[in-house]
Amino acid sequence: MARLSLRQSDAQILYLGLLHRDAGPHPAIDRRSGEPRAAGALASLRATLEPELERAVAEIDVPDEELPALGEALGGAINELKQLSMADGRSMVPGFAEAARRLFPEIAEEPGAALDVVGHGVMLRRRIDAAVTAARAETAAPGASSRADEAGPPRRRWWRPWRR
Repeated sequence: MARLSLRQSDAQILYLGLLHRDAGPHPAIDRRSGEPRAAGALASLRATLEPELERAVAEIDVPDEELPALGEALGGAINELKQLSMADGRSMVPGFAEAARRLFPEIAEEPGAALDVVGHGVMLRRRIDAAVTAARAETAAPGASSRADEAGPPRRRWWRPWRR
């Protein structure tokens, strides 16, 4: 279980991502199996996060297996925020534009300000991706050697015969 400590603006962007994911016309697809992903922990995460949006720092617990889905949800919110800025504050996702205007009042005044929020979303997605990488590294067996260690000495590349 990963514990994420989010600043207010990060929690708001994550909330928009979860809203986008839940309102989407298609179910989330598990990349490994290719099957629709079960609602799981992310279905209730938006409801858990909503009362925390007014706090300076929101702390949430997310199962390690759901962290990649958070990154995907943020990607959807980032794309929708870009579209929001280009379409004069309109969105195809039900409730997204209203939530964005409520959470970020500068978007209500000027829809182009959504691009400023995009930068924060990209940085949050990078932090979540780093948390995914760290979680995968922790689950790897300690003391296990990597593939590079098992391969032995480096092979000479056949297309570079001049380097020996």
